[in-house]
Amino acid sequence: MRLFKPAWDSKNEERAVKAVEKIKDETELARAAKEAYCPEARKAAFDKLTDQNVLEKVAKNDKDWKVHVTRIEKLTDQNILADVAKNDASKEICVAAAKRLLSVISENDLLCEIAFEGKYRPVPRVEKLYDPGLLAEIVKTEKYSVTKRGIELLNDQNLLADIAKNAKDCDARIASVNKLTGQNVLAEIAKSDKDWSVRLAAVKKLTAQNIIVDIAKNDEDSIVRYTAAEKLTDQNIAQEVYENIAENEKEIHIRITVIEKLTDQSILVDIAKNDTNRYVREAAVKKLTDQKVLVDIAMYDLDLSVRIKAAECLKSLGSVDEIVQIVLKNNDFNVIRKAIAKLEDKNILKDIVKNGKYIEARLLAASKLVHYDLEEDLLMDMIQICGNELNNSKSEEVSSLAAGTLMEIHQKYGIKEN
Repeated sequence: MRLFKPAWDSKNEERAVKAVEKIKDETELARAAKEAYCPEARKAAFDKLTDQNVLEKVAKNDKDWKVHVTRIEKLTDQNILADVAKNDASKEICVAAAKRLLSVISENDLLCEIAFEGKYRPVPRVEKLYDPGLLAEIVKTEKYSVTKRGIELLNDQNLLADIAKNAKDCDARIASVNKLTGQNVLAEIAKSDKDWSVRLAAVKKLTAQNIIVDIAKNDEDSIVRYTAAEKLTDQNIAQEVYENIAENEKEIHIRITVIEKLTDQSILVDIAKNDTNRYVREAAVKKLTDQKVLVDIAMYDLDLSVRIKAAECLKSLGSVDEIVQIVLKNNDFNVIRKAIAKLEDKNILKDIVKNGKYIEARLLAASKLVHYDLEEDLLMDMIQICGNELNNSKSEEVSSLAAGTLMEIHQKYGIKEN
């Protein structure tokens, strides 16, 4: 323990800083910059130093890394900065030294040394690297967020191909693929890259049909296969690929997308009737043209939304009997609504009003008949049906329809419910 401490080592910050201001000797300044108790006194001493070698030693040995970072800004010797950037134990100091070096650098080799040999690999701004080959090497080994600008600067197809095949970061590989023009290297990447997103990027740029066919049939990822199939000129092969994906893919959203491309009605019928997922069945229903199949699905599918979609897809002409069957045998309000919307025959609607098994069907038919010229006995039946539902139905939707129909009857015929 020192009996007599120098004034610059005082715990009183103001006293210590004033003592530093009086020091003229470089060696004493160095001692104060390293040993002073108060950080402000150490900083004041450091700011008065001029010898770069002394500055380096002091900058690297302060107890506070934040003080280190501040001191790095005073260093100008490129070799010293490079040494700190490569070897300092603190990541923050390495990065600070690398940034400082960028502002004073004149030697490309020093930047490369830091990029490849630095303990924490603080990659300098790639615009400062003059050798495209060295730039490509950095891009291959660093994250894309660090090297994005490097790929933007490169135009050499061989270097871009090297990055596209060998970069550790898949985003870097994709960015390089997007700048490639050679079909051979694109085909190689599309077939062999371990990441599906890189293969996908390559497939999008392929033009050779034989390569695209191979990928569409054999790639392990459905999105890659689907994208390849979209580029095929042979639609028979494309349909085979779509069918395989629709039947075997686990991801529901992919299957639904693929179903939009299917044209084989037998495949669509099988999916619409038998698939276990209601969203997939509904997607297939929208593509069906067989009216009888649509009627069957509208009546018997286990899911309401699929039944509604099937009823909605029915055509008005040529399938009246099938539509009537849906109306008479279904008790779901929304399915019946979709089916009755397809009917225009007054006599069929009258028959439903009088003889329909389910009140929902009778009420919906009555609401449509209001717009025809009707006999008084039929009007009375309709008023009775609507009145009963208005007073007794537990369904707000049914009660609302009944009230609306009664109002229309009153407005057109002047007849009120008794």
